[in-house]
Amino acid sequence: MTGKKWTWLSLLLASLLVLSVGLIGCDDDDEDDDVVTGNPVELAREGWDEFEDLNYSAALELFEQAISAGARSTDAWGGAGWSCYMMGDHTAALDFWEDGFERIGDKNDILTGQGFEAFDRADHTTCIEKFSQVIADNPSYQFEHHSGTDVLDLTWMMASSHLLQGNFTESYELVLVLNPNFSADLGTEAGRDALGAELDRLMPIIRG
Repeated sequence: MTGKKWTWLSLLLASLLVLSVGLIGCDDDDEDDDVVTGNPVELAREGWDEFEDLNYSAALELFEQAISAGARSTDAWGGAGWSCYMMGDHTAALDFWEDGFERIGDKNDILTGQGFEAFDRADHTTCIEKFSQVIADNPSYQFEHHSGTDVLDLTWMMASSHLLQGNFTESYELVLVLNPNFSADLGTEAGRDALGAELDRLMPIIRG
């Protein structure tokens, strides 16, 4: 289409802004050769402390220790996955999250991580699926270990994913959650362009 006031590419590039990543790889094997002793709950808590201080490699080590020490809840696997994700090893992150999903406990942080990773590689169907589960379970969800990551981020990415799939009505409905004053005639090209432009405008506001 021509005459657009915004570009589809801008939304694709926006996915690169979803949480900074580094260059360190991860080991997703939760079976260590050395037996680790200690309280797995405390080790996981210490891991999140390191994560919040952006020390992702140290965080991963503590989460892996928690797993080796017999962690039974989702927390250690979720944290290990997020640490790998933040260091750019998405394969290991997905493996940790998949294993963690079989454990007991709240799974929304894992689902959020899976949704972020899917958005990064333009798997918009999976992104929408994961985030929809989070919002259905907790409409006021906030990822406590990363400041500013909350249900508004998830809503923006879902709206963008719907738009990139050509699901204009679904995207429009989600944009209205973010800006109830927005209005556009989706039956016209100008209206659809306006929808994309509004997502572009909202991105730095919502995503920070």
